[in-house]
Amino acid sequence: MPQRLHTFLFLALDIAGFITGAILFDKCATMYHFTGWRGTLIFFSVISFCTYIPFTLFKDVIPAQCPKCKGKMRVTAIRPITYACQSCNYSHESRVSFGKGGKKL
Repeated sequence: MPQRLHTFLFLALDIAGFITGAILFDKCATMYHFTGWRGTLIFFSVISFCTYIPFTLFKDVIPAQCPKCKGKMRVTAIRPITYACQSCNYSHESRVSFGKGGKKL
């Protein structure tokens, strides 16, 4: 998959995971009456889990395509999102970032 599409889906599915986690928590909280610290703990657990799945899927399982050699590119940093080709060692830094600073994976 082309790198721009990979970056777009990477971010879109992360946001969709957050929204799905919030909806899932709302349904469970309504059904099981989560309140207080227990509700807060479960909320952050569900949100973390639902955003971790698409993040890991796109970071490790679904590679982007290198524009130079058409090889597999993996995400190597998320601030900004940086891709590195496993075949030709081409590296590309996108203008999209998860937060501030530079975090290597």
